[in-house]
Amino acid sequence: MATTLDSISLIARPLAPDPERAARADALRRIVGRVMANATPSRVYAERRSDRRFPFAVPLLLTPLDAHGGRRDGDAVSVIGRHLSDGGLDFYHNAPIPSRYMIAWLPVEGERSVGVVLELTWCRFSGLGWYENGGKFVAPPRRMTVDLEWRPRY
Repeated sequence: MATTLDSISLIARPLAPDPERAARADALRRIVGRVMANATPSRVYAERRSDRRFPFAVPLLLTPLDAHGGRRDGDAVSVIGRHLSDGGLDFYHNAPIPSRYMIAWLPVEGERSVGVVLELTWCRFSGLGWYENGGKFVAPPRRMTVDLEWRPRY
């Protein structure tokens, strides 16, 4: 007798639960829950900053300025942005930055970035070889733009 589609039962049967897989998924959910609980502050502190901050996880280029305000392009460093506000920027870098004044190249459109003078006002070790750095913007752009070929496209 030939088998036809009419004679085969096409009822989907649920797979038997895999207790080992369910246990792994449950353990992962508990771990991620603990990480998220630590990432969220348990107390709400009064915001002491005057400008609202926005998450800004973007690769950036910082160019140090010499004592006369000239660019030292050869000493530029790449950093990862953390927060951005109207008044300043904070970021991660793998070492303390010795220069007090930097040009922060901020993306504005496509592959273009605009330079804003940033006064670095603080630095702290955050663990695992990373430093948090931050400062305030002290001068608007002075017709400084640069094409950053290394910057990822968004």
